[in-house]
Amino acid sequence: MSASEFDENDPWHANVHLVFEFQCYECDKILGYQEVPVGDLGENFLEYCVAVSNEAKSHGWDFVEDFKFSCPSCANKRLV
Repeated sequence: MSASEFDENDPWHANVHLVFEFQCYECDKILGYQEVPVGDLGENFLEYCVAVSNEAKSHGWDFVEDFKFSCPSCANKRLV
């Protein structure tokens, strides 16, 4: 994974770039560095933004609106 994959216009990447993690707006569950370690964030920060975004998407996190995300459990509750 390379920093060239980072897209500042991607709302997932932008969220991680600003707040370093995803936090569910409904239950406060967090997906971040503890779950997706990439080594030294100083050297690998853009790669981290892409990696944690990909991890969130692959586990069913839901983009609600800018800087507002929902964990899989809460996203599923909203669909029922």
